[in-house]
Amino acid sequence: MTATKGWEENQREVTSFHTVEEFWRLYNNIKMVSDLRQGCDYSLFKKGIRPMWEDDANIRGGRWLINLEKKQRSSDLDNFCKGDKIALWTANASNSESNVAIGRKLKERLCIPSNLTIGYQHHKDTMVRAGSMTKNAYTV
Repeated sequence: MTATKGWEENQREVTSFHTVEEFWRLYNNIKMVSDLRQGCDYSLFKKGIRPMWEDDANIRGGRWLINLEKKQRSSDLDNFCKGDKIALWTANASNSESNVAIGRKLKERLCIPSNLTIGYQHHKDTMVRAGSMTKNAYTV
């Protein structure tokens, strides 16, 4: 069994939602990230799209990737994450204007200081290189 196959087999749909109200019900009742076992993570994708680079809806996309240092993992991070990284995926990596706007908004909403940069990586590059070796297509 390959690592990817094992990872894919471990994916479980917890719930789905169709309205804003259903989303907020999930958000207000979901287990806090700090209560998850190590190695677990949450993925939020449109129905029918698998959380994998290889999915047809993702293959031409990319991701904004924010790696958190240990000193950043304080209890207040449960508002958005308590793990090692946050990734926000987009469907079209070549749409630089939209992707940079998304990155700026993400950085603003997560209150990331202006002296820290976050990077956007094309999935096609990430698939062939180790994560830290992948070159950023955009930074903000």
